[in-house]
Amino acid sequence: PNYPSGVPFTFWEQYIWLKRQLLIVISISLAVSFVAMAIILFNPWAAAVVVLVLVMITVEVYGFMGLAGIKLSAVPAVTLILSVGVGMEFTVHMSMVCCLYLVITLFSIGSFKIRRL
Repeated sequence: PNYPSGVPFTFWEQYIWLKRQLLIVISISLAVSFVAMAIILFNPWAAAVVVLVLVMITVEVYGFMGLAGIKLSAVPAVTLILSVGVGMEFTVHMSMVCCLYLVITLFSIGSFKIRRL
């Protein structure tokens, strides 16, 4: 028998469930990110805002891939998953600065003029 061979025929099965698996992986990474940030920041509201920003970043990257004509395959799927990690690294630093500023200003002793000196 003569079977088709080559890269498209060898790896065709990965494309059948790629969108579903990508959605599951990104959802799990967002959930784990929320739990980790809620523990690190001691603030579930800030963690929820960070996860919302991560969702927006991921949707933007996916939309740009569509506009640029990039077909969804294994490499762009890894790029989408990595966008969650890079976005989390950036937004966690920003939220930590904001939470630290709020803690310092809300729980500090004295007036603003005294603290400014």
